[in-house]
Amino acid sequence: MGNLHFAKGDLETAEAIFQASLDSSPDFVWALSGLARVRAAEGELDEAIDLYQRAVDQIPLPEFVIALGETQEAAGLAEVASDTYELVEAIQALFEANGVNTDLDLALFTANHGDDPDAAVELARAAYEDQPSIKAADALGWALFKADQLDEAERYAEEALRLGTHDGLYLYHAGMIAKARGDLDTARARLSEAFEVNPHFSPLYEPRAQAALDEIADGS
Repeated sequence: MGNLHFAKGDLETAEAIFQASLDSSPDFVWALSGLARVRAAEGELDEAIDLYQRAVDQIPLPEFVIALGETQEAAGLAEVASDTYELVEAIQALFEANGVNTDLDLALFTANHGDDPDAAVELARAAYEDQPSIKAADALGWALFKADQLDEAERYAEEALRLGTHDGLYLYHAGMIAKARGDLDTARARLSEAFEVNPHFSPLYEPRAQAALDEIADGS
């Protein structure tokens, strides 16, 4: 429930839910990571980093490690973030060896932080074909965007939004893809909606979304 309230930008309710969970189970990793997202959204990046680190220390899921690295990067700790990112593939390989599929998380990580967009597409496509979902469609669309396959990227980005999905990150992805395709009206609408749905959707990607909106406005 906390994640649902966070996705709507209701930080106060999300915080209350995550904190209540931690009051009863102080090491519950999903509550730690959830509260970390809230703190990052509030601009309390140092506290967010500490909370993510506690979650990673408990269970080093790739999504926790990636979130830790991106929060460190948003805080200006580039070298520390780089060290954190280096852990992701090693952890993913360990999970894979134990039969845990983390293709979606690794696909987004590779698209955002790797240097092989084709590998990101391969991972995302495999995840989508294995289990089609809104999350998988978003990941595949974003990976295709990074690989400069814009028409196919748009198709999957829009599929991720087809059920009226209200997720700031998905809307950001769709907006950036539309901008790259030259569809500035759609780009403006998607990026603006990302902020309307959740003004705090990502400490790392919010500034990039705002910069894209400013660029569109300057070119109008």
